[in-house]
Amino acid sequence: MGDILRKKINNEKSDEMWEKVSKKMINGDPIPTKLCRTVLYEELHTRGTTNWGYVIEGYPKSPDQLVDLEHSLQRTDLAILIDCTEQFCMEVINRRNQDNKRSDDGQEAIRARMEYFKKNTLPMLKTLDDKGKLRVVDGDADPDTVFKEVVQVIDRTLFIEDDGDGTSLGDSKKGTLSSSMNSANN
Repeated sequence: MGDILRKKINNEKSDEMWEKVSKKMINGDPIPTKLCRTVLYEELHTRGTTNWGYVIEGYPKSPDQLVDLEHSLQRTDLAILIDCTEQFCMEVINRRNQDNKRSDDGQEAIRARMEYFKKNTLPMLKTLDDKGKLRVVDGDADPDTVFKEVVQVIDRTLFIEDDGDGTSLGDSKKGTLSSSMNSANN
């Protein structure tokens, strides 16, 4: 979601609203749900329909966004939390900043995003866990290991035989996979 918003900000540099969105991101402030929703659904529409569903990284981040996403897309099959310690997130962000400085990776912005994650995203993840849709992957590993574990979770959850009825959860059904990392890393 962050990449989609940064792209939109870059394309709309002269627009006052997008300047405000840029400042919010730089400060680590949450972006209004209505705006996230509009940008996300425009992006999904642009990419077209798919029989395999979508992978949406970094969204939803709050219970309200989850309700909206589930209502709009009709279903969410799986959410993956790439669970990292705060220290690990900070190390990754600092390494990323050495190569590619992002204006929204300042120390205050990171702290604000971590607080938002604890206050809003964790309760949203609890809701997904209560519905049996949340899977957790250890994010404090190297990227290749994390990627392999995420792929295994997707394969096991979406493409395995379902309760012996001969159908796989991935058979020609549209679904949504929501991936959430500790928000300091998004």
